[in-house]
Amino acid sequence: MQGQPLEEARAAGFATPPPHKVAGPIVDMHTHMTEPARDHELVEAARIYQISRIVAITPLDMGVKLQARFPNEIVIASRAFREPDTSEPFEVRTLKMIGQAKAHGVPIIKFWFAPRIRDRMDFLLDDPRLDAVFEAIAGTSSACWST
Repeated sequence: MQGQPLEEARAAGFATPPPHKVAGPIVDMHTHMTEPARDHELVEAARIYQISRIVAITPLDMGVKLQARFPNEIVIASRAFREPDTSEPFEVRTLKMIGQAKAHGVPIIKFWFAPRIRDRMDFLLDDPRLDAVFEAIAGTSSACWST
């Protein structure tokens, strides 16, 4: 078995990370951070395990606060698509969310398109209704961080 057995890590309180297999920064590209009272624990664990950046998938307002609190560790990934909402067309709502993310300097847009969304919305990723959304997402690309 490679790495540190789970039981051993648990017994050590996860305080001793296993040796790295490769040199270079480690980035956690997919961390849901939606518990403000406990999100600091994820950052503390990242520090112990020498994870340089956490891409926080979180509502924008929470992400902005997290990044202000942990500017060296947190990169915000704003969700560009959510479940259907009947109050306004999804394209309008999604473009607004992307615009807000851009205004806050969010460098990563997470496009969530699970099968249940496809089934409820009755369209696929190549639907022309998504063209403006993809164009807006493409306009957000920038350098996320430097190492």
